Amino acid sequence: QECWVLVHLYQTYAEECGLMGAALDTLAAKFKALKIVKIKSTAAVENFPDKNLPALFMYHEGSMQHQLVTLNSVGGRAMRPVDLEWHLSTLHVLSTHLETKPPPPTFKLQNANTGRRVERRSGELAGDDDAEEPEYGDDDLEEYANGA
Repeated sequence: QECWVLVHLYQTYAEECGLMGAALDTLAAKFKALKIVKIKSTAAVENFPDKNLPALFMYHEGSMQHQLVTLNSVGGRAMRPVDLEWHLSTLHVLSTHLETKPPPPTFKLQNANTGRRVERRSGELAGDDDAEEPEYGDDDLEEYANGA
């Protein structure tokens, strides 16, 4: 009961779920005290919406303490394990050696018309905005399962 339990709801066809799964595998190897459970979203909660995947529910001492719904707050599709590690450390789910938020990765792009090379951070790319994430309460998973 003293350890953190992370419940990852996923679907195999969702690319973002694969990113979350790989990051969790990395963190599981690094932080042995974390207990991580991966469950297909529709096996855990009937009618759980794909638009809310991946979902990560964080439990401590028997109750849900935090949730992460989609990758928007951890870098979107550019998320790396270190980004998830930092986020979980800010929630006090784990203790890390990181002292500051990791800088986003940079991508080198070349303009097809001019040949000019440009360096961009992942947050500047389309699709990595900080869209509003839904919030779930302790009883919401049960409501989804009952068709609400």
